[in-house]
Amino acid sequence: MREYLKDKFGGLPILESIYRARFEAEDEWVDLDANVSHGRHFYDLEGDELEEYVRRCLHSILEHGALPAINVGDEWPVMEATTAYGTKPAEIVENVIGAWKRSGRDPVWGEYAFAAPKLIEPMSLERFRKVAAERG
Repeated sequence: MREYLKDKFGGLPILESIYRARFEAEDEWVDLDANVSHGRHFYDLEGDELEEYVRRCLHSILEHGALPAINVGDEWPVMEATTAYGTKPAEIVENVIGAWKRSGRDPVWGEYAFAAPKLIEPMSLERFRKVAAERG
């Protein structure tokens, strides 16, 4: 990935964009579509470069404490933690990217979502943490 790129609308360096991704899931959930679209439209990334950008954004999001989540409705909290992609950041990132690539299409809104623990239904958060502890 070309690390010298700046976004074509505001000039934000791509490495700063990756760093800022970590804050996206603090107050509302964020999905893979947001990162794919941002890399494609703001930095004109495609192929391996787009994949690397998305990979780095997901690592940033997960390192800041967000968890993979699914939308379960309109009542608060609307997100549940999921272990479908694993429980460790590196495992989650590779499994989400693998699922996206195998699908052969761009992710859609809400697919492959991530949310801060405070936004996740408490029982599902507890289940996620229990599975993560069991898996080591």
